[in-house]
Amino acid sequence: MSLPLHHQVVGEGPPLVVLHGLFGSGDNWKGFAKAFSGEHQVWLLDLRNHGRSPHHPDMRYADLATDVLDWLEQHQIQHPVLLGHSMGGKTAMALALAYPERVERLIVADIAPVSYRHQSEHSQLIQSLKALPLEPELTRSEADRLLAEAIPEWSIRTFLLKNLAPGPSGLHWRIPLDLLQQALPDVLEFPLAGLFRKPTLFVGGSRSNYLLPEYQQEIHNRFTQVRIVMLKDAGHWLHAAKPEAFQETVRTFLQRTA
Repeated sequence: MSLPLHHQVVGEGPPLVVLHGLFGSGDNWKGFAKAFSGEHQVWLLDLRNHGRSPHHPDMRYADLATDVLDWLEQHQIQHPVLLGHSMGGKTAMALALAYPERVERLIVADIAPVSYRHQSEHSQLIQSLKALPLEPELTRSEADRLLAEAIPEWSIRTFLLKNLAPGPSGLHWRIPLDLLQQALPDVLEFPLAGLFRKPTLFVGGSRSNYLLPEYQQEIHNRFTQVRIVMLKDAGHWLHAAKPEAFQETVRTFLQRTA
């Protein structure tokens, strides 16, 4: 069963659909969308259990890809450029491999079509968020201070705290932490097969451990027209840490493959 996905759209031109990563939302990509709004109509989706989209216990990539496919049908978007980061990158790959006729070109940010063993890392983040005391008087700055010991890197805390939303009883988590905890094994897997023969770009961060050299053969096995670019001094959230370099890499790919 597919779920209706919340979206934002800016710009005019050929469609460019962006899928965020785990713990993210379309809001994280507003700067990117603005940078490309003069060349593309940029659609920012919230995947299930994220942002303003509905919640559901199933987080298999076949389900996430079906959500996006049905969303494309609903909005009569026939052949978009599909860009996904991390979990969104796996969702984009799953859609392109299962329905290659629906995707014009594919861009994958810092993830590979492999299964990972990072569950403890993500579980610790979720446990840290769940431990935050959501008292009515809690402010965002106080939440940041309380999380600093468990999550010392400011940029990661800032990214995660974007999921705190105001409500009648104070701040609350917009993402279903318990559901995400249960779904981590599915999020880290990539069991899907297929072949995508259209232009594909993989962009990785040189300081990340998600797009390692040993994964490149698996990438070439599934994507026949692929280019792999590594951004110097960038980590997993490369689009936020190195926005200009990331945007230039994407723009060059789009221009060369137009």
